[in-house]
Amino acid sequence: MENLQTIEKTRPEYTKNNVAFNKSLTKTILFAILIVSILTTVYFFTAGLINPESQLLVVILAFSLVAIISGLSISQINEENHFLFLLGVLLVINLAFIALATVFQGIGLITVILIILTSVSFSSAFFIDRGNSGIIVGIIAGALAVILNLLTPLPQLVMPSVNIILPALIVLIAIGLLTLTQLGIVTSNLRINLVVISLAITIIPLITISIVQSSYTRNLIENQTNQSLLLAGNQVAARLDEFISLNRDAVSKEAVLPVFSSYILTPPDKRVGSPQEQELILTLKSLKSKENSQFYNYGLLNLQGKNIYDTNIDRIGNSEATADYFVQPLRNGQVYISEIRFDDKNKPYLYFSMPIRDGQNQLIGVLRLEYDALILQHIIEEYMNLIGERSYPMLVNNFYLRIADTLTPNDLYKTIIPLRPEDQNAFRADRWLPEGSTEEISTNFPDFAAIIDNAQSNPFFLSIVREDDDGSAEHGAIVPLSNHNWFVVFLQEESAYNTNFNEQSQLLGVSAALISAVIGLIATLVAGLFSRPISDLNVIARKISAGELSARTKVTSSDEIGILGSTFNAMAERLQTVFSGLEDKVKERTQELAKQNETLLFRGSQLQTVAEVARNIVSTQDLESFLNDITALISTRFDFYHVGIFLLDDKKEYAILRAANSEGGKRMLAREHKLKVGQVGIVGHATGTGEPRIATDVGQDATYFDNPDLPLTRSEMALPLKSNNEIIGALDVQSTLSNAFTKEDIELFSTLSDQVAVAILNNRLFTETRAALEEAQQVHRQYLQKEWQTDIQERHNKQIVFSDNKVEMQPRNTSIEIDTVIKSGETIVQSQKLQDHNELVLYLPIKLRGQTIGVIKLRDLKSTKQTWSSDEISAVESIADQVGLALENARLFEQTQRRANRERKALEITSKIRATNDPQEMIQIAMNELKNALGTSKAQIILDTYQVDNTELSNNDEIIQEEEIEKAIPLSTIESPDPGPVR
Repeated sequence: MENLQTIEKTRPEYTKNNVAFNKSLTKTILFAILIVSILTTVYFFTAGLINPESQLLVVILAFSLVAIISGLSISQINEENHFLFLLGVLLVINLAFIALATVFQGIGLITVILIILTSVSFSSAFFIDRGNSGIIVGIIAGALAVILNLLTPLPQLVMPSVNIILPALIVLIAIGLLTLTQLGIVTSNLRINLVVISLAITIIPLITISIVQSSYTRNLIENQTNQSLLLAGNQVAARLDEFISLNRDAVSKEAVLPVFSSYILTPPDKRVGSPQEQELILTLKSLKSKENSQFYNYGLLNLQGKNIYDTNIDRIGNSEATADYFVQPLRNGQVYISEIRFDDKNKPYLYFSMPIRDGQNQLIGVLRLEYDALILQHIIEEYMNLIGERSYPMLVNNFYLRIADTLTPNDLYKTIIPLRPEDQNAFRADRWLPEGSTEEISTNFPDFAAIIDNAQSNPFFLSIVREDDDGSAEHGAIVPLSNHNWFVVFLQEESAYNTNFNEQSQLLGVSAALISAVIGLIATLVAGLFSRPISDLNVIARKISAGELSARTKVTSSDEIGILGSTFNAMAERLQTVFSGLEDKVKERTQELAKQNETLLFRGSQLQTVAEVARNIVSTQDLESFLNDITALISTRFDFYHVGIFLLDDKKEYAILRAANSEGGKRMLAREHKLKVGQVGIVGHATGTGEPRIATDVGQDATYFDNPDLPLTRSEMALPLKSNNEIIGALDVQSTLSNAFTKEDIELFSTLSDQVAVAILNNRLFTETRAALEEAQQVHRQYLQKEWQTDIQERHNKQIVFSDNKVEMQPRNTSIEIDTVIKSGETIVQSQKLQDHNELVLYLPIKLRGQTIGVIKLRDLKSTKQTWSSDEISAVESIADQVGLALENARLFEQTQRRANRERKALEITSKIRATNDPQEMIQIAMNELKNALGTSKAQIILDTYQVDNTELSNNDEIIQEEEIEKAIPLSTIESPDPGPVR
């Protein structure tokens, strides 16, 4: 009963005086809200009269509703209904703030702060016992305000006064709340404090992250836009470079066509109707059949600059002697690409020209390709909206003339800035500017011109590049052309960039609002659940955490809080009891963990060693070094006295020591130490039975072999090396400690021994395979060398020479360089400096499967280069490889043909012999056919017992009897008038 009375005394009571006081405060605040809402309604109503906007009607209605609910609450509020009225006022106030966020642009964050601050103020002043309600309303309203501010379907307004009034209102509410708190009129409990802190912890970082993310997003979108612009600019520049290079190359190739020089050299009075003119017409028709033929014309100019023929017949007979496209190619002898030139009618053209030479390489005229400059506009129009809507390419030359423009086509062929009078006169003299006043042929964008000047250091920009009512700027990237002194400017309107940024910002803002709302609601609910018990237990928890284990909380009730207090006290009692013996248990457990950790570390080291051995196995090729590395690695990692590897001999009678790490082991290696399989020591046991063996005390083990080279051994372990169930050796490990090895070691080292066995087997297979491969390669190289030596001798040491556009066989002209290349297989490069040029010589081997079978010799007698370039040498090497394969294929084909001819000839002779049954006639036919086939003057057939009458043979033929065999010439040495090979 005493406990219940104590609780009753500490519970807050609302007396009549307190209710009267709270009611008075409530009405005062409601009156202030009424005044502010009326003033706000009048303000926006006046603004709507001055600047009629339908969106303002939403704000006016919202604040009118606030005024109505506030006035109604002042007259009707009492002790029983005050919560509902105040909650209604809070709802309509938040609704009014939401209306502001919906109608006006860029005030979402300010509105959220106003809503949260108002909700917290209402909760602290009026909802002390129901604080969750007001805060939940504020959280939901704040999220709605942000979402509607970002995603409103209404066109939002911009009113600078709103951005001033709302922050001032925040300051006034904050000052009023702090004042009431200091006076004790407004109080807050733990639950509200927890919610406010949770919201602050949540919302402030989210706002910060949103700001940072917004800045990052802006930079990211700007970078992406810049890269897209640069990529698009590069694409347009590549297309224009391709256009220029294709026409440049085309004119260069077309100018050397004989038809042009032939027509120029034809006397003028004989050109009309001549075959040269007909051929010229046909050629130009063929050239005009290319793409975009409507944009260009061909013209043929003689050395006086007179147009003697043109696909535009209006140009024939005109003099173009002063044009740069005529003068420049004659001056430098190279193809010329002009700037945009304007004719007398201000029509722009682009020219490609190339000098024409006669058979003696003398200049006789110029081939001129004339393009309508609108071809450039036509080309870049294909790239409009390449990276999205409102993206435009532009082409500008080095004196700021727009030579192609898809953004402002009306400014085409106008300069970006007015040029100086002297520059205008100079460019007009060259026909590089159209006729007209400065205002007619120029615009005035000095910032844009400066950006083009600095394009090399910074290709990206944001600037105004056109005359527009709204003064909007364009993002752009500048890319220079490779084949001309022009610049591609790729532009995108800033509004397109802002659209992308706004979309990202909206997504980020909505996400942040939803996350904040969810976290705020969770924080509010959690605070309500935990604030009450935490308030009572907080002090005791602090004491116990400080070490005062005897501290206990007072249990004053039997409800959940009382049960929680009792449980807490029981826990504290148990904690005090356990803590006294906890130190000993912790120490004991720490020692056990340390021992287990040491064991695990040791086992980890073992496994790491096994892993390293496995890695070495993959790359091992040298067996001896591998075995030595394994013994050293195992000894170092496990601190073993001796590690040795035994391999069985070919007869599998002895296990021979092949690797060891210890000094004694090395002495044993020096004397070729070996053990009898199945008889001597535990190594003999392991290699004989195929089972691992441990000798825990080798001095007492029955199979111990007394070894003076290893006197300190006290325990030993031998494991068989098996590969495919075949024993090939043993791994021997010895330690200076007794009982150093366990069954776990056998399992671990068995894995290691299996890996070593696999490595040994792989090495043997690798060695055998490599030896077989080297032998096959050597035989093949000898075969190739022999075959090609024979082939060269058969061809009488001829060489193939290419000169003056013909190929011929000549006697082989060897040199020191050729012999050196054949012997070494290396390329030789020579260069000799003459008066006005260099003579370059390149000797390069022709290789076939590593065997040099010939040499390619290249000479450049009139080179302007210092030496052969690496690209040229690489190209010739590639050709030499293909030549080697082609020669080998040709040799094999020729060899096959010869063999087929021999087989055919033999078949023919056999058929003739079989045509008769008379042996004498068979022999006669055989001798005659052999003489004809071999081209010999004499043929002999040696018989054993068969007799042939010499009278039936010709004067130069004879059959040698058995007694004349020793005097006979073997068939393989029959002489022929032609010493060449039989084919």
